[in-house]
Amino acid sequence: MTNDEWLTLARRDAAVLRDLIREFHPVNRQPERRPEDRITAAAAEEACTHVRKQIRENFEGDPVVQFDSALEHGDIGRLNTLLNDAWFGVPESTSSWRIPGFREAVNLMDEMPDDES
Repeated sequence: MTNDEWLTLARRDAAVLRDLIREFHPVNRQPERRPEDRITAAAAEEACTHVRKQIRENFEGDPVVQFDSALEHGDIGRLNTLLNDAWFGVPESTSSWRIPGFREAVNLMDEMPDDES
């Protein structure tokens, strides 16, 4: 996939990706466990809890604002980092695939561009 193709997909799905970041980026996702989270991978959830804490401690700014700016400027690296952070914020559950934007984010992270154009 080229940079342009990747950005086209990210822009096409921007609304659901923005909502995913708004709801699940570790800066926004608190308390650590929400009542509606049905964890199906307890060990992975425990590991993600530690990663979420590290992201919160090291993150500066508003992830949604940063998403919009990175999308506007075509900053694929920043977009990937924000999506990856949000991925860690999603509960470790088979039901995660039903969260709007989760599938789109995973597809983008799995298909990073292989060119420099």
